[in-house]
Amino acid sequence: MIKCDKKTADVCECKHCIINGVSALHGDAFLGLDINLKSGKLNEVHQYKRWKAKSLNEQNYKDERKKSVSNQDFFILFTTARSLNFKLPKNSGIVDVSNWN
Repeated sequence: MIKCDKKTADVCECKHCIINGVSALHGDAFLGLDINLKSGKLNEVHQYKRWKAKSLNEQNYKDERKKSVSNQDFFILFTTARSLNFKLPKNSGIVDVSNWN
């Protein structure tokens, strides 16, 4: 259960997208997925990054993922930088500047 501004949301119901406040310790937004594993339920976590740097390397990506999710969660990084060509970890994705230009 997540306490929101006006009500409490049960992320396990898989029908809420929670948008965290500015500078939240974890992802900027997340939602529960209706996938059950032996280790529990999974989340999809979004991180939104506006970088002055023109490119995103593998280490930058891994650092952002590590701050935001558990190893089994799905992670999508939305960024104004251009993603360099590198192999993404399992359950990971990038939406970079090339998606808007």
